[in-house]
Amino acid sequence: MGSIKHCILSILIALVSSANGQQLQALFSSNVFSAPNKGPYVETYLLINGESAKFVKIDETSFQAKIEVTYTVTDGDKIISFDKVAILSPKISDSSMIKPNFLDQQRFAVPNGDYKLSLKLDDSNAEDKPVISESELTVGFEENKIQFSEIELVDNFSKSDENSVLSKSGYNVVPYLSTFYPDNKKKLKFYTEIYNSDSLLEDDLFLVKYYIAKHENTQTLNSFVGYMRQKTAPVNVVLREFNIENLKSGNYDLIIEARDKSNNLIAHKSLFFQRSNVEADNAEIDLNGISTASTFVDEINSIDTISEFVASLRPIADDSEQRFIDNYTQQKRDTSLEVMKKYFYAFWVKRSELEPEKKWEEYWQNVIAVDEVFGTRIRKGYNTDRGRIYLKYGKPNSRMEVPNEPNSYPYEVWHYFQINNQTNGRFVFWSNDNVTNDYELLHSTIFTEANNPRWEMMLQQRNTSMHDLDQLDPGYTRGGRAREYWDNPR
Repeated sequence: MGSIKHCILSILIALVSSANGQQLQALFSSNVFSAPNKGPYVETYLLINGESAKFVKIDETSFQAKIEVTYTVTDGDKIISFDKVAILSPKISDSSMIKPNFLDQQRFAVPNGDYKLSLKLDDSNAEDKPVISESELTVGFEENKIQFSEIELVDNFSKSDENSVLSKSGYNVVPYLSTFYPDNKKKLKFYTEIYNSDSLLEDDLFLVKYYIAKHENTQTLNSFVGYMRQKTAPVNVVLREFNIENLKSGNYDLIIEARDKSNNLIAHKSLFFQRSNVEADNAEIDLNGISTASTFVDEINSIDTISEFVASLRPIADDSEQRFIDNYTQQKRDTSLEVMKKYFYAFWVKRSELEPEKKWEEYWQNVIAVDEVFGTRIRKGYNTDRGRIYLKYGKPNSRMEVPNEPNSYPYEVWHYFQINNQTNGRFVFWSNDNVTNDYELLHSTIFTEANNPRWEMMLQQRNTSMHDLDQLDPGYTRGGRAREYWDNPR
């Protein structure tokens, strides 16, 4: 098996208390680890929003909330693990006070396999019925393979000599139950474990490298790279942090690698996260130290030419780079030729310090090809959705064009074996005016792209109104083959 799925989800449960009119809200996360000589276990984290729970008087001076939680792991109809716990909030002296959040953490053994993890929350002081939330859980540890646990994001940690539900490897580790880091979060802390290095590595020492990369293009951010040497052991612990105060808004991957003494990669793990950082985004790009003298950019002497070159970079630019491009090309700000040349050169040096010109020439050939295939009379190819996806992720492994299917708008289905850390990337584009070559992205399985669960029904609007389609079974396709092409790329 060899894979471990990590689940982070927000749960909004409709347990409306007649007293406070609030819905019970919680954040839930689960992770899978392995203990030497004991085997795999699931660790769950549940953070209850205190303001959404009902606090009742329990004595003359105190109010408290009580949430009953049932955890169930099932394999089909077979129950693998079951636990029911009562979570008590901290006590407060006045029901009008701000209600504190409260955390529950549980651990239970689960053998290798594919399961469903069910969670049932019941506010004991509310009258509404509990609601069950389900998620997939996959456990796959192998004894003959060096392997990571999943990466656990951490809110804070401290050394501890006592065992508690929060303690791991001599530390109290409080989880961070989200993959989104807002402006006020200045640190990204993380925990993971590496298994079997003592039995599978010949040398006593190995290297752990951890870094942040752009999710869209896997570009490593040089300011966010760390290393640590580890001595082989049944379990090696990685507990580290990055200062992300200057990390700009965007989509990122946190990547951790184990490498031997010859720098060969022996295991790795990654986790997607998002960052919002308005202050860093608004910082001006410093081009003062950039010189284009005696470079391939030095020969460009037309503001129109360099503006076109810069505009074409948008599909592969990160968020802050896109803002520069939009400000100085689309909005036609008064920018000197020299500034544009410096920016253009810095863009490619950042991606290939040794061969920026070669990298640019390869990209420009793709821009020309994209314009020939996807460009329209009013829109450059790189500004169309198909052109953007092609330039951003490369040529699809398969592309099915369906221009004349009865009852469907013209559409295309693209499939990629691998996009960054995601496998089986799929896209469906459509032309809902039946006239232009400018197909729009309707739906995709890639995290950061458009997601539209009703995409199949929308393709059927060519001869049928959406109102009529809503009356049909969601699986009804009226002769269309879009789902077939989606499920079985060709």
